[in-house]
Amino acid sequence: MKRALGVVLAILGVDFARRGATILFNLSDVTTRWIVASRDPDFRLDYGMFYFWGGVLSILLIALGVSTVLWGGGAAVRAKWSRRGWVGLTLLAIAAHLLLIPAKLFVGTLTLWTFVWFATVCAMYGAVWLESSWERDFAC
Repeated sequence: MKRALGVVLAILGVDFARRGATILFNLSDVTTRWIVASRDPDFRLDYGMFYFWGGVLSILLIALGVSTVLWGGGAAVRAKWSRRGWVGLTLLAIAAHLLLIPAKLFVGTLTLWTFVWFATVCAMYGAVWLESSWERDFAC
């Protein structure tokens, strides 16, 4: 079970890294799209702020993706969870998604499924963290 979840997390990590890299490589276009989609004439004056937060979002997604590939892949190989990394990954997943939700809101692609995805991913990271804590604390 741990190996399978590790593989799923590693695949999820690749997707996060891909999304982050796509945003980073197209940051100017993404920022312009956010501003145009918002339909607020004052948002064009905030281009620098949107550009900055888009960069932060992309770096968070890349960091989350690469870290998840490393930790999830390691868990898949060893079939053992390491507690230290998963609490950080859980917090990183929450931070990345809290920036991703407003980004989707500006473009008009925020749906109920976005929230379901957010809850599912964060719950999965949290479950792995709790599992690793339980495994360490109550192992015979």
